[in-house]
Amino acid sequence: MKYQRKKIRKIGDLIRICLLQVIILGCVISHICVLAVHISNENRYSYGLIGEFVDDVGRDVNESVDEWMKDATSRFAEYLEKLEHLNNEYVEDIVRVNPDLLSEMNIVDSNGIIKYSSVPEYVGFDMASGEQSAEFMCLLNGEDYYQQDIRGNSYDESIRMLYAGKAFSDGSGFVEIGITEEKFFEGMSEILSSVVKNRRIGLTGCLMIVDGNMDIIGSSGEMYNGRKFDAPGILPDDDGADKQSKTKLFGQKCYIVATKSSEFYIVGCYPVSEARRNYLIDRLLIFLMNAAIFSAVFLVLSFVLKRHVVHGIENINASLSRITEGDLEEKADVRTSLEFGELSDGINDTVDRLKTLIAEAESRIDEELETAKSIQRDSLPKVGDAFRKRTDFGLYASMDTAKLVGGDFYDFYFLPGDILAVTIADVSDKGIPAAMFMMRAKSILKGLAEEGLSIDRLVTEANKSLWENNEGDMFVTVWMGFIELETGKVRYVHAGHTCPVRFNKDGAELVKQKRELLVGGMPDAAYHEQEMTLKPGDTLLLYTDGVTEAVDRNKEEFGYDRLLELLSGMPDRDEDTDPSGYCQMVCERVHEEVMSFAEGEPQADDITMLCVRYEGKRGR
Repeated sequence: MKYQRKKIRKIGDLIRICLLQVIILGCVISHICVLAVHISNENRYSYGLIGEFVDDVGRDVNESVDEWMKDATSRFAEYLEKLEHLNNEYVEDIVRVNPDLLSEMNIVDSNGIIKYSSVPEYVGFDMASGEQSAEFMCLLNGEDYYQQDIRGNSYDESIRMLYAGKAFSDGSGFVEIGITEEKFFEGMSEILSSVVKNRRIGLTGCLMIVDGNMDIIGSSGEMYNGRKFDAPGILPDDDGADKQSKTKLFGQKCYIVATKSSEFYIVGCYPVSEARRNYLIDRLLIFLMNAAIFSAVFLVLSFVLKRHVVHGIENINASLSRITEGDLEEKADVRTSLEFGELSDGINDTVDRLKTLIAEAESRIDEELETAKSIQRDSLPKVGDAFRKRTDFGLYASMDTAKLVGGDFYDFYFLPGDILAVTIADVSDKGIPAAMFMMRAKSILKGLAEEGLSIDRLVTEANKSLWENNEGDMFVTVWMGFIELETGKVRYVHAGHTCPVRFNKDGAELVKQKRELLVGGMPDAAYHEQEMTLKPGDTLLLYTDGVTEAVDRNKEEFGYDRLLELLSGMPDRDEDTDPSGYCQMVCERVHEEVMSFAEGEPQADDITMLCVRYEGKRGR
């Protein structure tokens, strides 16, 4: 064994021997330097060429937009000056018969007051009083024409408009026309398309005009008209700004220069393949020479590395893969070099130690989880004699967790004035973190209730308390109600929880109610009290989504319809069953039906239920 270890070389020695044979790889550096110079020249030339075309198109686009809007405004102004009689109805007719040019028209007198308008409520408006409209007052101070950029309407920011105004030649005021962003793009698309239709960068380059919706409304030779621009990330954000990039566009790698002009983007693209054609011969010769040298070096080095390093790494990696997949009986055994032998021994020793630690940890975790489960169940209230002796109502609650500990909880207790408080809730997580958050939520809700707060204020204050120091970003759905046992009146808050079911001998129905925000999710959430009244013989079932979202082998959910059908057929309480016993029977029946429906599928969520049977005065 000692003789064999002396003949095995260290991997560092093998690499040093190989490096002496591949020193010639320095030629690669020369190729990279030449390539870098070529690429630098190529980039500078390509971006400069595209930029000239984009600037030229930008000037034509701006002129076309201004001329189109100015021409339309001037024609309407000239037409209106010739009219002897004008009223709102006529202005509305002008807008109606010119849907492609107009969305709105206002006639403003020499004092800046809207005299006529296609929008009747604008009549009498003082243009000088609005921040946006005041810009047009320059038309009463010597300016002949004024145009704004596209912006949100001052009455409704969601409606984006382009406004332009033309002064009347007699100084009697001006006309202001407005066109929505959608109509403007439709009207300008043909004009803008013609600007770039007959322009091309080089032999295969292209110019495009893209609107704010990423639709291409114009391109060289109309090759991309009507398509979506597939690389919005290369467009600039600021008006007038240029952005250079080198990326794929419509499946072809291109040099790209993009600029924003008002509400349009002008994009020039020049294929990298064409740009490199000028340098292709030089690059090809250098590449062939270097490729021959590099290939020989590569073959030698690859053979050596594969024989002495790669095979060993592959075998070690295969053993590690089996170990990480759970096979802790796997043994690494690679002895092609001293380092690989030591690595194999180290892996095997580590796995042996890991197996020992895992066994110890599993035993400790099982003990801790059992303790946590016991603590959690002990924290939930029991239906004791104080509840079972009451004949005016019955009560029962149960919880079946998906894991050893869960995030659901329920609570019930008496409040002054013969009021029964009931709560059911579902934390947004599972396991130990959810159980801890559950304990905190349950304690806060009950503490605030015992302080005598109204139920809406109680949940609002609980929300603030749970949001504070909520490092786990958890929240809880809650249905909490105060039941007046004398009258059956229920005041409750529904905070994102599942809808309770109210049923009696005549049938079952979901309690229709306003669902409000989850508790603990937003600090400023407010909750509102809702009301309903239970009649003698009514039963109210509160539950978590583990009931309705239980799935069978076909991934179909148990659902609300099955729950309502089950409770509609539930027999009424007989004289031999006390109200609390009846509630227990309901919960057990629902649990049995859910488990039967699941057909042995693993329980994905906690199943928690709280049932209240109201008998009222007849129970007394």
